[in-house]
Amino acid sequence: MLSFTAMNNTLRTIAGSIGTALLVTVMTNASKDYIPSAGETKQQIMSNAMIHGINVAFLIAAVIAIVGIVLSFFIKGKPKSNQHEPSAETEGSLQTN
Repeated sequence: MLSFTAMNNTLRTIAGSIGTALLVTVMTNASKDYIPSAGETKQQIMSNAMIHGINVAFLIAAVIAIVGIVLSFFIKGKPKSNQHEPSAETEGSLQTN
């Protein structure tokens, strides 16, 4: 029998790895696209480019989180069953002595 808990844990780990890889890719590309201001030294340009990349990646992660929170309000639960559980009186009348 397939263990759904193990599959769930595996998929969560894989999804976390893919998400981290995508955010690092966004951070790297945003760092490369940084346009330095006039008069910055090479060290300042490198530091500011990295900070810019981290800020862009954080902004993307925040947008994804906000979209997830908004979508979570639209998740519908299981419909409640109209059938009632047998009560003690019903069970007692069904049993034979």
